[in-house]
Amino acid sequence: MEDRKPITIKNFLSEDECKKILDTYLSKLKLEPALIDGGKLDNNLRKSSVAFIDTIDSIDNRLKNTLNQNIKIKDNTLTGLSRYQLTQYGVGEYYGWHIDSDNNKNKNRYCSIVIQLNNEYEGGDLEFKDVNGNEIKFERGVGNLHIFFSDILHRVTPITEGVRHSLVNWVSLEKIQYPKENLVLANLTQKIFAWTPPKTASHSATTILSKLGFEIYTQEGKYLKSTNREMHNHDCVLCGEHEKYLFITTMRNPYTMMVPLFKKTKEKEDWTLENFELYLDRYFYGEELPEMYFPCYNYSTREPDYIIRVESMLDDYLKVPHVRHTEYYKSGELEKDCLVKENSSDYTNFDWKSLYNQNIADMVYYNYAQVFELGGYDRNSWKK
Repeated sequence: MEDRKPITIKNFLSEDECKKILDTYLSKLKLEPALIDGGKLDNNLRKSSVAFIDTIDSIDNRLKNTLNQNIKIKDNTLTGLSRYQLTQYGVGEYYGWHIDSDNNKNKNRYCSIVIQLNNEYEGGDLEFKDVNGNEIKFERGVGNLHIFFSDILHRVTPITEGVRHSLVNWVSLEKIQYPKENLVLANLTQKIFAWTPPKTASHSATTILSKLGFEIYTQEGKYLKSTNREMHNHDCVLCGEHEKYLFITTMRNPYTMMVPLFKKTKEKEDWTLENFELYLDRYFYGEELPEMYFPCYNYSTREPDYIIRVESMLDDYLKVPHVRHTEYYKSGELEKDCLVKENSSDYTNFDWKSLYNQNIADMVYYNYAQVFELGGYDRNSWKK
């Protein structure tokens, strides 16, 4: 959505899923007249009925994954969904031209979401105005998902026959909080800096990098200053004038990377697929979002020149130009150190793939799609 054009994802929900939602919630919820800003009733602008749903288990994660795939804003992360608004329009009902967010109202809304639940009506088109003021209809279809910026003018035209049902929601953004003190792992002689994200064999990587001439520096403006800090470092920042440096990052298949993070939170008897899914939902979308971790997997500003994958450490280190010329490599010590990974016991007597199904795998994939692409990891590598 970088060009601000709304998008439509056809058949996001099946007709059966839409019917089930309507059968479930129309029978148990009481629809009330829809209100506008400040809880006012204004039939000149909006005439419809609504009810609110806290969560819909069958689609929550799928919707979050789809939004993460389609909404990528530098230095920001999604903060999750609001409550679902189930909306009903009868004959003669409508919603005039309006926006869902501006500097005065609902400022936290970034994108609006509409899912069409039925097609047994005439009129009731969802329309928006483009940058030239042209009125454009969204493509109708049961189960279609429409995503658009909340500050875009849009409307629902009057219903002339039948009843229109839809699900509406909104998503907000939150600025990623980067570490307050910028620490940079770098080899100034070779003009290389490195990132060692959590759970990418970072302990082993910092041991190896220190023997390859890397040190921890503090960043003061565009300059790097020596420090006595310990080597193990998860501060993933671009060093000053980073364009003049080569960039190394350690990396790991995200499917296996998430498992030790989860295992730290549970006793062994609770290492279940159900608990793993709940953990990932909180990790990616909930209040427990570990903000400091996400910059370490965000390469939108600068893609790495060299990737050191846990699965092929020695081969990857040897792609870095100066490594083959070091005594560290020639002596065979680099190869030995590459075999010593402190995280190598993560999966001893435990089948990590047992924690995955398609829905969970999709959740991880959509949040780390760039890592899969850069690292050449197979999207289906979770399957047995």
